[in-house]
Amino acid sequence: MKKIYLITLSLFFAQSILGQMTPYTSLTSKSSKIHTSNLQSVKSVAPFWSEDFSNGIPSSWTNSPVPWAYRGSSTSPNTTVGSQGAYAGTNGPINSLTAQNGFMIFDSDYYDNLGNAGGFGTGQYPCNPPSGSGHVGLLTTDAIDCSMYPAVSIVFNSFYREYTGIARIAFSIDGGTTWTDTMEVHPEILVNESTASDYEVMLNMPSNIAGNSAVHLQFIYDGTVLYNTSYYGYYFWMIDDVRLIETPDHLLVRQDDVYGGWWLGYQSTGDYGLDYTFNPMAQALNNPYRFESVLRNIGATTQTNTKLDISVEDVDLEGYDVVARRDRDDGRKGGGVAVYACKSISSRIVLLEKSVSSERVWLMLHADTGPYLIGVWYRPPNPGEHDSIRSFEEEWQRLSLDVLGTICIGDLNVHHIRWLRHSARNSSEGELLRTVCDTYGCRQLVNEPTRGDNLLDLALTDLDEVRCKVVGKIAD
Repeated sequence: MKKIYLITLSLFFAQSILGQMTPYTSLTSKSSKIHTSNLQSVKSVAPFWSEDFSNGIPSSWTNSPVPWAYRGSSTSPNTTVGSQGAYAGTNGPINSLTAQNGFMIFDSDYYDNLGNAGGFGTGQYPCNPPSGSGHVGLLTTDAIDCSMYPAVSIVFNSFYREYTGIARIAFSIDGGTTWTDTMEVHPEILVNESTASDYEVMLNMPSNIAGNSAVHLQFIYDGTVLYNTSYYGYYFWMIDDVRLIETPDHLLVRQDDVYGGWWLGYQSTGDYGLDYTFNPMAQALNNPYRFESVLRNIGATTQTNTKLDISVEDVDLEGYDVVARRDRDDGRKGGGVAVYACKSISSRIVLLEKSVSSERVWLMLHADTGPYLIGVWYRPPNPGEHDSIRSFEEEWQRLSLDVLGTICIGDLNVHHIRWLRHSARNSSEGELLRTVCDTYGCRQLVNEPTRGDNLLDLALTDLDEVRCKVVGKIAD
């Protein structure tokens, strides 16, 4: 992880497991949770069959008596309109790549109430009393030849919001006489939750269906499930850019990224469980962050030894400006330094140099009394590594010629029993840094442990008036 000065956050990482959340039970225009998807890795896989609805519903497809509706550029309503139901809120249309040339929608909300809140059962295709008891929308493709592909995946954009209706896909290999292996498209979506408008789905076709020469797909909106003895159906399902691809052997997708401990049960872990945009520092210190995501294997073969890696690139601190950063550039994860300055003095600080060979930056502070050299340095644990210390000496002496003094702080990971006191041993890199500091009249100011029982975070200066104080832990 990048070392952040003056303030660093402690972050805890966790891989997620699926959890249950108590649903809201009232009809509402606001989603209690919006699910996201990440299928970037399949965009480069060329489909062997596709449909983007640019010419409407294909004439060889069939639609049900309670129909899926086509939104096109010249239809009314057109592609700028999503659900027209009373509880559509501000959801808008699907945000697929080709949404502007047309998409399909089953608008259960509108079909039941014609856009009138409380008007249950009064729409054109009602699903609730007094006129209805559920409705079903079926959109069926023509026959698709999958005989060349033993493993097939269905990929499409799906904008879906659930109350009691369910989104499903069924398959037929006998011309539509029988439909088998029905799959729920969004089993993770609960009452009053929705997908993001640009959500992409990838479902693996059952092995007994893939490889056949005449496969029919059927998109089913099932609004016949009675919820809480009160309602059928509601809200909507929009689809676009449907395509079939040969399933890659290895494919992991990341979904529902959160920080705050949602999936592992924030009620019992002391984490937040919500993606707050702003968080008071006092709360952040008392409740460590947890990064989580749902990882799914949708490849054709088993994937083992998976893990979730998180890289925090920037931290936005209220009242501070980023005045310098030096990222690690050797391919290893983590590392690097970032320097934050109070807004009241940030305009007085100038970045002089980023070290070529070390994770270190040098800055000039233009104080009222004159210029001061500031160094910020992260030296990873590496016994016997001396080059970063020698380059520190060279850079310091070259850049400090016209300043009143120097302060260099950082996590240096060196050991020296007599010099640093809170060290259990001596190291050759500790001996070398001590020699450099003694040669140029530089003091080390930190007198307390900063990492467990060890003193690893140092403050070096050749100024007499500088003092240093160790405060509560705010770093890793």
